[in-house]
Amino acid sequence: MNILENYIAAVRQGIDLVEAAVGASEEDLCARGLSHTSARELVQLADVYFGSTPFTRRQRDAIASARLLEHDLATILTIEKFARRAKKTAHAWALREELCHTDPRNIPRIARKRLRELQPRKPLQQSVRVTRRASGPWSLTLTGPSSIIADLQGVIDPEAPMRSVEALLHRGAGAATSSLRPALTPHVIITLNQLDQLLRPADSSNRTHAEDTQAGVDNEEILLRLTNGATMTGAEFVRRKLTDYGFVTVVHPELGPVNLYRLSRTASWKQRTMLGAENQTCVWPGCNRPVDECEMHHIKAWKNGGLTNVDNLAPLCPYHNGVNDDDPCNPTPTSRPRGRVDRINGTVVWRPPGEY
Repeated sequence: MNILENYIAAVRQGIDLVEAAVGASEEDLCARGLSHTSARELVQLADVYFGSTPFTRRQRDAIASARLLEHDLATILTIEKFARRAKKTAHAWALREELCHTDPRNIPRIARKRLRELQPRKPLQQSVRVTRRASGPWSLTLTGPSSIIADLQGVIDPEAPMRSVEALLHRGAGAATSSLRPALTPHVIITLNQLDQLLRPADSSNRTHAEDTQAGVDNEEILLRLTNGATMTGAEFVRRKLTDYGFVTVVHPELGPVNLYRLSRTASWKQRTMLGAENQTCVWPGCNRPVDECEMHHIKAWKNGGLTNVDNLAPLCPYHNGVNDDDPCNPTPTSRPRGRVDRINGTVVWRPPGEY
């Protein structure tokens, strides 16, 4: 036989190859010429199919079926890939036994079917999910009763979906004067070095209002970000119906917002409002979670004497608040630092591990 025939003859005896690896270590197999990946796979399969288990009958049946059908090593690896997805050991062995007795062409289909039966999906709950993208449109996913979702779909024109949603929000379903749009409480953030830009359109210092109108100049150059994470232009902003109460915070570009001193661990409403003026989203790099859904993180940990003052607080989403390195001076043996937020020259920044 040539080398190809030898290879085919060997791999067709998949379960015998696995048995031959019983008692060998990864290092032994690597020393004999196998790659680390192949050695690890063989050792793991030998431990499963020829190691100790309370399911000895299923183990014997699986081995016998694999030999009878001449499953090659790739097929046994495929079977094991699916068996490992079962959450219970008993279910994993039942799946191995059945798949070893299955034609290789049908293994993926039957395995997925059995796994769905063993691990049924949880019932869907009524929910609203927002996907926030750093650039590009956002997405809103609604899960609810079929009748309501069907009604919503019926009033949204697929040819102009956003225009019909705008109409629905402004007028309500069939009501000309009602509005379903929630009233905005705007929090306009004006930094001192941006004041001129917000007071007039670009290059308009020598033009009159009439000239601006004739030229079609509006506030499109101005981009506002609300504390709920949304952005809109100045023109869009003034078209919206606003509540009587809005907030404007002037943030110094070097010193940050004015401080508020509190003895409470929890940030007050005023403190959250001021911090939202400084940062409209979670301050962790790449996170777009709006500040309204963030926790107010103590830069110097509360347990270490950190105060609940604006200059010691920063908005972090629950996940990043959990992974922030709160105590870099006292690392634990199992700690794996992910970085931490800090305030430098009045600005909240993220500092990678090893740079603080």
